Amino acid sequence: MQPSDPYGPSPAGQNPPPPPGHVYPPVPRRTNGMAIGALVVSLVSLLTCPFAGAVGIYLGNRARNEIRSTGEDGDGMALAGIIVGWIAVAFVLLWLCFGAVMISSVAYGV
Repeated sequence: MQPSDPYGPSPAGQNPPPPPGHVYPPVPRRTNGMAIGALVVSLVSLLTCPFAGAVGIYLGNRARNEIRSTGEDGDGMALAGIIVGWIAVAFVLLWLCFGAVMISSVAYGV
């Protein structure tokens, strides 16, 4: 003889309800897409086009503002995108200064 179900028969095609005291696992928070984009753009800018570091800085700042208002994850990625973007911009500025010094030394024969 089968034991009777204390909850009664479940409707056709549905799972029975969970036992009392059952806790559902927490739903993971989403990672902000703009934070991922900021980090990716900043890292790619180091390897290919350092001028794109400014885009990474912009995306990182926008992502941090969104994260503060929505509570999503990804603040660390957004911050890393901002920092790496500034490093790429610094490389551009150093390259421009070096180029200006080289052009002036060639032009004036120093």
